[in-house]
Amino acid sequence: MTFDTLAFCRRLEDAGVPPTQAEAHARAQVDFVVAHLLSEVATKSDLKDLPTKNDLKDFATKDDLKGFPTMDDLKGFATKDDLKGFPTMDDPKGFATKDDLKNLATKDDLKGFPTRDDLKGFATKDDLKGFPTMDDPKGFATKKDLELLGKTLTIRLGGMIALGIGALAVLTRL
Repeated sequence: MTFDTLAFCRRLEDAGVPPTQAEAHARAQVDFVVAHLLSEVATKSDLKDLPTKNDLKDFATKDDLKGFPTMDDLKGFATKDDLKGFPTMDDPKGFATKDDLKNLATKDDLKGFPTRDDLKGFATKDDLKGFPTMDDPKGFATKKDLELLGKTLTIRLGGMIALGIGALAVLTRL
């Protein structure tokens, strides 16, 4: 920014200000403008190191970041403190070896165990809703009710025992 002191002096002189006063006013204006106003204005050399639109076009925008998880999304994930007890590449002692994996159950090992489809005939909670409970002592059970309950519970208990034995068999192979 340039300040034309000669034009400023002429204007003051045309307005009736003596030439020495006009020149003093012009110099004072230049000193003020340079010392106070221009010292706060950025110059081309000040701006040369700042990024331009072309420099910023590859930066991520708010829209680009919308799909990324937030801190709230990450609350359930393990932290560094949570993982301190786990083995690392520097300390591989805790990792499973091929020998450790040989003892695990395979699909073939589990073929004889009952599946969900096998358990479909067992009594469910809904099936047992009509039976009297400790909370409802009004409906005493008859001998027939107890026999039916015994059969249902025996079937259910048998299924649970089969599942328990299967689970124990798998766990013992580990």
